[in-house]
Amino acid sequence: MKKTTALFLLLGLVGCGGGGDLGSNSATSGGFPNNSAPSNSNVATRLVPPAPPEAPGRVTSRAVQPRLENQPVRPLVGPLTVSLRQGWNLFAVPFSPPTSVTVSQPSNILGFSRYDPAAGQYVDVPFSAGSFNTANPFSGYWLYCSAPTEVTMNGNDQRETTLSIPLVVGWNLVGTPLSRNVLTSELSYGAESLPQAFAAFRLWPGVLGYDGSTYVELGNPPTTLRAGESQWIYAYQPQTLTRLGDAVGARRSNQ
Repeated sequence: MKKTTALFLLLGLVGCGGGGDLGSNSATSGGFPNNSAPSNSNVATRLVPPAPPEAPGRVTSRAVQPRLENQPVRPLVGPLTVSLRQGWNLFAVPFSPPTSVTVSQPSNILGFSRYDPAAGQYVDVPFSAGSFNTANPFSGYWLYCSAPTEVTMNGNDQRETTLSIPLVVGWNLVGTPLSRNVLTSELSYGAESLPQAFAAFRLWPGVLGYDGSTYVELGNPPTTLRAGESQWIYAYQPQTLTRLGDAVGARRSNQ
């Protein structure tokens, strides 16, 4: 009798607990609850930007080569020279418009693409000064070289102009907008500074660059964006990335 009573009690408890509803408290597959941002950087394994574009057809080898220099020439004033490795490079053109774009070996450039975040795909772009006449200085690009190559650019980098670009939810390929390295504290995302947006996870703080074979974190969060390069930034909320223009005369005082 005691065994039968215990069995009925056990079945009753199971029946009461089996009708629970996960409802809106559960995360959807592969996502976060209610599309909210995560609270730490452990999401790195979930966030993988698109792979580089396919190598151009004329390329016979995709062996990774080092840059011509460990630290490419990036003067504060005057032309900006960027040293590119063999293979794919993340690239940016800070001058809008550039007055000149000179390549040490023009035949070495076999591929040039930008990323369309709305469509989630790459778009081929002609590599010429004319392609950048109306381009946003925040635009990021992939550039493929068949051998180590130098690109020298000159023009007006609009340091005294407020520059901005809208970011969509997801991955955005963003170029450094000036011909010098830019501190992330100089940039804002909506009403917050970029460091504040990283801290609040409006943006994932693990901004990514490319070393010729794989994506690498530029910092978590980064403090500097390198001139002549672009980087992958993941946005959890759509907003506008902005750099306020320097006060008139500030450029002269820094020279």
